Amino acid sequence: MTNPFRSVIGLRGVDQTAALWINDLPGMSTELVEDLSVPSDKTEDDDPTGVKSVWERLHRLCYERLIGEIEIAISRDDHFRPVLARTQTPQPVYPTAEMAAASHYTGLVVSCGYMPDSRLILHKMLFLAEMEAPTEADLVVIDLRAKRLLLKESRDIEPGLNTLLLDVSTQLKLMGTPLVFVGIDQRNLPLWELEPVRWQTYARQDEGPYRVQPAAYTLADNRPVLASDVMPTGVFVDATHERTLADVLENYQAELRTAYLYLLGSITLTDKLASPNLTLYTASNRMFTDELENRFLSDARRLLAPVARRMYADLTDSLVDRPDDSDLRYYRGSYV
Repeated sequence: MTNPFRSVIGLRGVDQTAALWINDLPGMSTELVEDLSVPSDKTEDDDPTGVKSVWERLHRLCYERLIGEIEIAISRDDHFRPVLARTQTPQPVYPTAEMAAASHYTGLVVSCGYMPDSRLILHKMLFLAEMEAPTEADLVVIDLRAKRLLLKESRDIEPGLNTLLLDVSTQLKLMGTPLVFVGIDQRNLPLWELEPVRWQTYARQDEGPYRVQPAAYTLADNRPVLASDVMPTGVFVDATHERTLADVLENYQAELRTAYLYLLGSITLTDKLASPNLTLYTASNRMFTDELENRFLSDARRLLAPVARRMYADLTDSLVDRPDDSDLRYYRGSYV
């Protein structure tokens, strides 16, 4: 996640250029930031004082805090839902139906509707392994649109319920919808069959282009995905389609940078009050520092409010339907 404000808010003596300097705020100085460093921040060759490390850490904290403050501001509206849709957890098929081990990756093809500044996020894969001893199996995530392997890892598999973390996020391209295959190598992995996986949508009444279809990746032919509505499935992929502030923030860099500056000043003073270092810059004027910390935070929130309202309007635009992918075929190419 790239911080779009890192290049525009600078610290004199560390950054060469910047649109705004934190040194221009009351109580802010390069010496203060330097005195916030601890031994682990310092590197003998590149950063002997630790000031660069501290400055990057403060930026990182400020960026995360900025996203949180905006989320709080726009979430006050009951109609705002950051999660547009989520896949529903299925139940095992009863009476128990076993899917025997097979020479392919078994999994799901996942697609969702289009919305600007949103992401398809793959959180985890769940399945029930019908075996008596632990084993290993390869997990893959393939972007079928870009013909790109997003993830391939060997995972430990236990008998019974397995939860494999994915943590894969795909930003929706302009006027396009994602098409992602998530699968597990089933050569030595018999599974319990599950009921079909479906999306639950929150931002609209119909499912539109939201689809989850069983799929198989054939190792012998090196052909990616053959999907069919009648194929059984033994895996569940926990996925969400979400509006993402991180993707839209860059569009508001100019409007938000002053608020970011004050928020960064507040976080720097919080660090000063909590610092274990006893120096002229960290130990002086602590009552004034406490007042200034709160004033900077109040100024940041005041400046954030009108921009957050405009961001809310952008993030609540209607979804745009794209041609659906119900007729899935072989997608030729090598992905693994």
